[in-house]
Amino acid sequence: MEPMCGITGAGQESDDARRIRLERRIEQQRIARMEREQRKRDEAAMLLEEVGLMASMFEAQGFLNVPSSSEAILALPVPVVGETAEQGCSVCYQLFEKGDRLRTMPCSHTFHPKLHL
Repeated sequence: MEPMCGITGAGQESDDARRIRLERRIEQQRIARMEREQRKRDEAAMLLEEVGLMASMFEAQGFLNVPSSSEAILALPVPVVGETAEQGCSVCYQLFEKGDRLRTMPCSHTFHPKLHL
């Protein structure tokens, strides 16, 4: 009597049935990996497109060509360390130290005043 449906007896799978199950699992994992990689490429392309659009908007409005005036910089808020959410300088990337006086830009980035003047 031949085994039925890949079962050799008492609940044991035949080698062919195990091989087929393993091949299916490997193929499913390969497809899932390819889908994840494609999603990452799609997200990166969308992000690049958004950055390009934002840069175009800034350039069209002249933001990239006109530096801030000294008066505008001096008018920015001057918090001390602990009064802002940021822990490091947005310009030099060094961590702030207790007692440092800072400047906060309208976008909420904070920096050491000496770096901008």
